[in-house]
Amino acid sequence: MYIEISGIVVNGEKRGTQLGFPTANMALSPLLNIENGVYAVEVCFDGYRFGGVANVGNHPTVGQSPQKLLEVHLFGFNGNLYGKRLNVRFEEKLRDEKKFDGVEELKNAITEDVEKAKAHFGYYL
Repeated sequence: MYIEISGIVVNGEKRGTQLGFPTANMALSPLLNIENGVYAVEVCFDGYRFGGVANVGNHPTVGQSPQKLLEVHLFGFNGNLYGKRLNVRFEEKLRDEKKFDGVEELKNAITEDVEKAKAHFGYYL
């Protein structure tokens, strides 16, 4: 797959943090041709490299966003990324974006997504 994009991290609505999976958020150009879904990604910034899991889409479970967004959860990172330029490399699509019946079902799906993405990178689960 190996699509790469670069963007600046912007403030989000802190939903990922509330769900236990803090994310770096970036607005996506409507011209960018990437399918909505969940992906295993590699993220580089300031000479650092992290594996992660990303969602591309419109948040159908927690409030439909009018614009397509990229949210990236980095494995092992705990810090502030606001205003930083991230280079995101999409390595594997894990699943399509979908609307879940509630927040608990969404959290369970994200937990599975994280496990799949970590397995992609060879992390021990």
